Amino acid sequence: MSDKQLKNKKLLSICIPTYNRDEYLLNLLKILANEAQSVDKYTNDFEICISDNNSTDCTQDIVRSFESLLPIYSKKNKDNIGAGMNYLEVVKMSTGEYVWVIGDDDKIIEGSLLYILDLINKTKYDIYHVKVLLNSIDGNSLYFNWIDDERVLSKNEYDAFIKRDCLYGTGFIGSNIFKRNNICLEKIGALVKKTYWPQHFLLLQQKSLVKNAYITKPLLMQGIDGISLYWKLENWLIVKFDKVRIVDQLYHNGIVEGNIANYLVYKSLFSSKELKDILLALMV
Repeated sequence: MSDKQLKNKKLLSICIPTYNRDEYLLNLLKILANEAQSVDKYTNDFEICISDNNSTDCTQDIVRSFESLLPIYSKKNKDNIGAGMNYLEVVKMSTGEYVWVIGDDDKIIEGSLLYILDLINKTKYDIYHVKVLLNSIDGNSLYFNWIDDERVLSKNEYDAFIKRDCLYGTGFIGSNIFKRNNICLEKIGALVKKTYWPQHFLLLQQKSLVKNAYITKPLLMQGIDGISLYWKLENWLIVKFDKVRIVDQLYHNGIVEGNIANYLVYKSLFSSKELKDILLALMV
C-alpha cells in the first residue's frame, strides 16, 4: 500500500491479479477507462490495484500506458508466487472499503461501475453477490439466477442460496464484492497456496455475516477461463475435488467446525447424483 493510497482511501478497490495475459489486461483496462468517464461524482472514490505475478510479456508497459487515465496502483512480484497467493497479494494492496477482485480476462458490462458505486454508497452491505454472464462453449451467454429480486438475504435464504448455487455462481473470481474489514488475509494465507480457488476461502470465511445481498443486474462477463474450467465436461471432477480440499483445509485449520464442513461438502458442493458419480469414478 503506497503513501498516496493511505492518504486517499477509497470506497471501492477493483483488484486485478494478472500473469502473462497482456492482451486480455489491455482490453479490461480499456473498458475500465470508458467506465471511469461516467462516474464523475465518484472520481476519487475508486482505485484499480494490479498485481503482476512476474509477467514476461508487455504487461508492465500496458499498465503504465493507463496510469494517466485511471487511478492505478500496481506492483510486479519478484517471483511468480502462484495464482492463489497473487489473488491475496492484490487484495493486500487495496485501501477501499470494499474489494472487487476480477480476472484479467473478464469484461465489466457497460454502466456497471457507476451502478455498483451507487449501490455500495447507499447500502453498505457485507457482501454483494454479483450476477456474472458466462460464455458457454457454444458461444451463448448464460448466467445463474437463483434469486429473483435484489435485496438482503435472511440467514435461511442465504443458506438455501449457497446450497442451490453450489458455489458456482458465487465461486467465480469476480462474483463477490467483499467489505475489506471483514477479510482476514492472515488466517487464510497459508491455505491458498495449493488451490486455484482463493475466492472460496473468502466467501466461506464470511458465511455467517448477516447482510449478504444478491445483485440481479449482470455486471460482469466471465472471460476465457470460465469456458475452459466450467463448461468443458472433462474438467468437472477436478473442480469438485479442489472444492473438497478447500473445505478440508478450512476444517483442519480451525476456520470452520466439523458439522459446518460436512454441510458444505455434502449439501452445498454436491448433489446426491454427483456424489454417486464421484464414487463410481474412484472405483474405475
